[in-house]
Amino acid sequence: MGLIAKAEILRGSVFFDTEKNSLYGELERKFAELRDAIGIERAGFLYPDEKKTFALHFAFGLDITTLHRMVIPFNTIKNVLPQNNWICIEGANLEALRVYFSSHEFASLKRLYLYPIKIQNISLYIIFFDSLLNVAGKNFQPEKAATLIKNFLPSLKKAFSVIKITKLIYPFQKGQRLIKERIDAAIMAENTANLFTLNTSAVFPNIIRLHGDISKLRLYYALINRLMVLVGTSNLFLFESDLQMQIVIFSVSPIDAELYITQLRQSVQEIFGLSVAEKLLIASKGNSKDSEEVLKFLHLKG
Repeated sequence: MGLIAKAEILRGSVFFDTEKNSLYGELERKFAELRDAIGIERAGFLYPDEKKTFALHFAFGLDITTLHRMVIPFNTIKNVLPQNNWICIEGANLEALRVYFSSHEFASLKRLYLYPIKIQNISLYIIFFDSLLNVAGKNFQPEKAATLIKNFLPSLKKAFSVIKITKLIYPFQKGQRLIKERIDAAIMAENTANLFTLNTSAVFPNIIRLHGDISKLRLYYALINRLMVLVGTSNLFLFESDLQMQIVIFSVSPIDAELYITQLRQSVQEIFGLSVAEKLLIASKGNSKDSEEVLKFLHLKG
């Protein structure tokens, strides 16, 4: 059921209370407890994507350069290794992965520990970065760590959607021709374009910190990916800047904008909690059946 259809269900409903219902916040806490118990604070998940690479999702403790560089081909790290076995990468094998790190992180790196897991038929790895920069400085104990991970898995399964949506985003505008073709096709099919603006500056008030703090960037990627999924590929979600977006929802008739915004916030809140959802600045800019008006809204030429 899409947002528009589900919006009617929400008429008269209220937001539930915040953090205990935040999947994102709960998974952060549980993963922090796991990392603390194992004694390695630098960690994340190598998640397979459609390009046959493993990308680093839900990462902690690393610098931003490493976060962006760590997109590793399947044939470099096999996803066919047996379950429940630790994989240790060090020495020459670690050197072969240098390109996926910043020089700062790699210079301090001693070894990698990978633990294969499978959730919802997706094979991925929990990855721990054993580094000289780790504060805890505990000796890694594979058997203890494996037990801790098994105890962590129920929390991970519950909030696995969070891992999926923390993938990297490379904001780019689709070519103007493709955007115009999409709009023209919708209007010719007698659809209405419902126009919205979305601003996340209240969630991320410091743009410099956003691009330099992995915890902020991790939340940004997750939030924007969630919003893009909610808007759907049949509609338009465009970046005017990192924090300002434009949304065009195509429908047979004009939608109830207030209900749609309520549903959008509700869906965000289910994962991120009320404190994030209520800070989203979402505004309806009306609707149109004219392609030129829609292009003008998007600051594009006809």
